[in-house]
Amino acid sequence: MAKLTLAPIIKISASLAAKAATRKGFNTALILGTSEVIPQSERLRVYYSADALIEDGFKDDSAEYKAAKLYFSATETPTKLYVGD
Repeated sequence: MAKLTLAPIIKISASLAAKAATRKGFNTALILGTSEVIPQSERLRVYYSADALIEDGFKDDSAEYKAAKLYFSATETPTKLYVGD
């Protein structure tokens, strides 16, 4: 039985180095929408709960609110979310 090498097809390398430090804010989501709640002059707001979007003027049937509700219902609850226009 002939042996074929996979070297021309794939190249695998494994690194056993220590894990790099996580950047602050790297795991924060951004939801972009078309709502007029956030003015273009501001472009971006940070929220710490889905209810905060309702308090800010988003409707409970808006796509941004629905996405935020889903985002904040994750098993490991996120701490913040950016919403932009």
